[in-house]
Amino acid sequence: MHRLSWLVLRIALIALLFAVATPLTAQGLPGQISPERPEPDAGPTKVFVGLYVLDISKINDVDQSMTADFALRVRWRDPRLATDKPGVRTFEVQDIWTPRLTVVNSRRLWKTWPDTVDVDQDGNVQFRQRFFGTLTARLDLHDFPFDRNTVMIELLTAGATPDEVELVLDESVTGRASDFSLVDAAIGPGTVT
Repeated sequence: MHRLSWLVLRIALIALLFAVATPLTAQGLPGQISPERPEPDAGPTKVFVGLYVLDISKINDVDQSMTADFALRVRWRDPRLATDKPGVRTFEVQDIWTPRLTVVNSRRLWKTWPDTVDVDQDGNVQFRQRFFGTLTARLDLHDFPFDRNTVMIELLTAGATPDEVELVLDESVTGRASDFSLVDAAIGPGTVT
């Protein structure tokens, strides 16, 4: 039996959200919405990232991969999106600035929810996405079948440096399901680095 510990996310740079309202376009928003990050002169944009692992259903020793189901929630503030109208508005991700989080070790992932963000009247933005599919998992099989490995879900922000985007762990939505459908393996607690 494999012994397996898992790593929730490696913060190099990271993002997420799900919404059911009809998406709006950035047209008609207060001020000029540009592809630049919010308030670039105020230091790095803080982006709060949470990752919840719903299931790890397969570890493939031969092709060094795992099949996982996980949800990502990303939050940040963009004052350019603030308005005096109460309520939450929904936008397509391509219409506003986002931290452009990428799953680095993705082989083939499917997104379950629409690529939209919710924005409240204060300009607080929230992105959620659920992913299912195959990720690379570098396994050390020298002690097979009693090996112990760490599998990871690695995220980074595409096109931004730590001076531009600061990723902050959102512990309130980070964790894992109590049981996975994976057989022939013991799963340890998750950690974040």
